[in-house]
Amino acid sequence: MRPGRFDRKVRMPKPDTEGRYEILKLHLRNKKLSPDVDLLQLARDLPGLVGADLANIVNEAAMAAVRDGREAITERDVYAGVDRFTQVGGRGAGGGGRGGKGRTSVGGVGPPTSVVA
Repeated sequence: MRPGRFDRKVRMPKPDTEGRYEILKLHLRNKKLSPDVDLLQLARDLPGLVGADLANIVNEAAMAAVRDGREAITERDVYAGVDRFTQVGGRGAGGGGRGGKGRTSVGGVGPPTSVVA
């Protein structure tokens, strides 16, 4: 291995509910948040997610609020962000962590072929 390369892997445990709560507070510190959003309940609802996942959910929620013409992120926006994250390719259920890569169908790559059964 060349000098300057990492030769060790450091395993970090996934955050617990309190850790996810603090991470959510960190990612939401510069965003307007509606009073109806319960961050502690949200942290309880998202077991197994790490900081990057939570940051993606917060960003999806902020984009949902902007699309709907609101300045503050509502609870509906947050859970829309959770749904979008888990369905589009996050690490949640149905995502697989690939972000949609490798799911694109490609046509017209070569000469037409026929299959004879």
